Amino acid sequence: MRTCLLFFLLFITHFGNGQSWEQRADVPSLGRDDGVAFSICGKGYVVTGNQDVFAESNRLWCYDPQSNSWTEKAPFPGQARQYAGSFVLDNLGYLICGYSSTSQALKDVWQYNPTTDSWLQLNDFEGAARWTFFQFTANGFGYVGAGAVPDSSVADCWKYDPNEDDWARMSDYPAGRMREVVGVSMGNHCFAGSGLNVNPLTFSKAFYEYHWETDTWTQIADYPTGEISYLGAQGVGLSAVIGGGWGEGNTFRTSFFKLSLEGNWTEAASAPIQGWRGMSTFSFDKTIYFVNGLYADLTRTSNLFSLEVEPDFYPILFPNPSDEKGKVYYKPNSEIVIYNHTGDEVLRDKTDFDGYFVLPEVNSGPYFIRFPEEGKRIKELRWLVR
Repeated sequence: MRTCLLFFLLFITHFGNGQSWEQRADVPSLGRDDGVAFSICGKGYVVTGNQDVFAESNRLWCYDPQSNSWTEKAPFPGQARQYAGSFVLDNLGYLICGYSSTSQALKDVWQYNPTTDSWLQLNDFEGAARWTFFQFTANGFGYVGAGAVPDSSVADCWKYDPNEDDWARMSDYPAGRMREVVGVSMGNHCFAGSGLNVNPLTFSKAFYEYHWETDTWTQIADYPTGEISYLGAQGVGLSAVIGGGWGEGNTFRTSFFKLSLEGNWTEAASAPIQGWRGMSTFSFDKTIYFVNGLYADLTRTSNLFSLEVEPDFYPILFPNPSDEKGKVYYKPNSEIVIYNHTGDEVLRDKTDFDGYFVLPEVNSGPYFIRFPEEGKRIKELRWLVR
C-alpha cells in the first residue's frame, strides 16, 4: 500500500505528445446527459439519461469502433431515469439505481447480456435508493458508494456479489456525505473523488484509492484544478483519464488529466468543445470514448469523441496464493502461457478484450505465468495454488 506521502505531493506534468481528440459517429438518438455507458467484448453501450422529456432515454445503443457505427439493441425495460450507475462483471452489464423521470429515487438493479441482447431484473440494491454515486469494480465484485438521496447525501459504500446477487456494506467513503463523486477502476485498483454538496453548495477536490483487500481508503493527490463535480472518468490499462466537469462559479470545464496507478496527475489534451459535464464513458484497448453530456450552452449532445492514450500496463494476478480460480489482468488480447514447476506447458491462451483471463482449475503447487511478446523481454508471474 502506498504511503500517505502522496497526499502532500502533487505531480502535474504535460501529457500531450501526439495526443488528440477525434470526433466519431454521433449516437443516432436525442442528445442526453447523465446516462450510463459500458464496454463488453469490443463494443460500447449507451443507455438512460436525461433527454429533457426522457422520450428516448431507454433506447440502448451499441457502438462498433471498427465500423464507427451504432446499432440499436433491446431497450432497457425499467423506468426511464438519469444519474444511474453501471459496471461490467464477467462480460455482463449492470445498471443500478438512478433518479426517475417522475422524480423518484430508485434502487432497482438490472443485468444486460449482450450475447442474448436481453435484460434481467435482479434483487434490489440494499442501501438507500440514490442517484449520482460512484462505481468501480475489483476482484470480480462491483462497488457503489456515496450519492444523493431525497433531501440529503450519503457516504455509505456497498459491494455487489454477482454469484449470490446480494450486497454487503463496506467502509464509508472517507470524504463524508457527497454526491456527484466519480469512480474509476484501473485493472484491479479503484479510485474515487471530487463531488459536491448542497445547502450550501460546496465542491470537493479530494481523491482516494480504495483497497478492496483490506476494505480501507488512502487519500492521494487532489484533483489538479481544485474543487469540481460531474467529472467524466474512464480507466484504460493501469491508468485513467478524468476531466470535464462543473465547478465553482457555475463554470463548465474542458481540462482533462491522466491519473496513474501511483496517484500522480498528468495533463492531457483538453476537450475540443467549450465546457462539458454529465458525459458517459467506455474504452477499448488504448482508446477512451466520451459520449453524450451537457455542454456549457446547456445543449444536450449526441456527440461521441475518442481520445487515444498510451496506457500503463504490467501483469497482475489475484488472488495469489489462491484456493480456487484466480484471474490475470494485462494488455487486451495478449498471449498467456502457464507452466508447472517442472517446466511443462499447462495452457496457452489470450487475455480477453478487456485484458482479463480467468485461470483454470489446476492441482495444488507452484506455477509460472508468462506473457511472450515479440521483441520484448518475457514478463513472468509466479502463481501458488494451495
